[in-house]
Amino acid sequence: MRTNPFWSKMLAAARYACVPRLPWWLGVFLWLVVTVALPAQAHEVPDRVQVRLFLKVEANHLTLLLRAPLEAMRDVDFPQTGPGFLALADPTLPGLLEDAVHLWLVEELRLSQNGAPLPAGELQQLRVSLPADRAFGDFDTARSHLAAPALAPQTLIFWRQAVIDLALRFPLTEADRTFSLTPNLAHLGQQTHTLLTFINTEGNAHLFEYQGNPGTLSLDPRWYQVIPGFASQGMMHLLGGMDHLLFLLCLVLPVRRRWPLVAIVSAFTLGHSITLVSAALGLVPGAIWFPAMVEMLIAGTIVYVGLENILARRVRYRWLLALLFGLVHGYGFSFQLQDSLQLAGQHLVIALLAFNLGVEMGQLLVLAILLAGTQLLSQIVSRSRWLVIVISAFVAHSGWHWLVERYGVMVQYFQ
Repeated sequence: MRTNPFWSKMLAAARYACVPRLPWWLGVFLWLVVTVALPAQAHEVPDRVQVRLFLKVEANHLTLLLRAPLEAMRDVDFPQTGPGFLALADPTLPGLLEDAVHLWLVEELRLSQNGAPLPAGELQQLRVSLPADRAFGDFDTARSHLAAPALAPQTLIFWRQAVIDLALRFPLTEADRTFSLTPNLAHLGQQTHTLLTFINTEGNAHLFEYQGNPGTLSLDPRWYQVIPGFASQGMMHLLGGMDHLLFLLCLVLPVRRRWPLVAIVSAFTLGHSITLVSAALGLVPGAIWFPAMVEMLIAGTIVYVGLENILARRVRYRWLLALLFGLVHGYGFSFQLQDSLQLAGQHLVIALLAFNLGVEMGQLLVLAILLAGTQLLSQIVSRSRWLVIVISAFVAHSGWHWLVERYGVMVQYFQ
């Protein structure tokens, strides 16, 4: 059997060129690691990627404009010249750019109209731009930039600093203009930040800003499409917030009569509804330390109510306490809501009401479970007063740890 001369030479080099006393097969392995791993480093995943998107509904089609960094188009060997400059004059560059955008961008943008997927967009324009270019500040400037002549072939631009711009056209047949977009562009970088502007038929612009893959975005939702998402979000925020749950537990734990309980729950609802709506409308301090202060105060409300349950044999004016502390918890709810209001379209008020409705539904569910549980424990334990003290002490202890931890976070903003 004849041996390939190339592999014979490579095995001999691996056997005799390696460190003494190393077996020849280890030399081959090291050679493969060096030759295979080093080229892969040329296609590292960028740390942070910024994507700019425009979507505009026009007469009988939808126009999509996109800008992304060229280095996010990995596993494509773009032609280079000199010390890493993009070879703009190379005849293979246009084809490589088109293949790259289809692989990394076009196939990851799914548009639907009335719930039915639209066909893939037709690539209208594609060009490389300088990193300092500011054309994607608005839709009209970006479209004019894409229609302008390409960069001169002698332009010197490092390929890792270049950005790629494209325009897609999606034909429309139906008159109804209800659209949704599923952008899966998180793979472009370790952190992908996208700024999306949707312009409807009336020319109204709606801005979306998100990290990673946001799922399906309703670009111009109807009012009834807003309610389920925001209501479920409000309920899940309450059920997933341990601090809110423990506060509710301490708030109603010593109360046995029906109407005082109704007054307490109503006051807490009124309190957090006031600050939730005001914060969503922008009537909230814009200082960077304010959210940290609110989180610290929420922990403080837990500690206070727990200690009051322990030290006071009779709690009076608990409804007033629920109203005041509800104002604080409302700001906590608003921090969860602020990032999601962009999904409400033109229905801000309905989104607020739906989110608040979800919070109330979660609150009623929690209260029903808490009351049933405390009544069952009261029948088992002969002295319900001791039961209130033990549970309140546990809750106050947890609240104290949160208070100390959140205070440490807050003071960092003042250093």
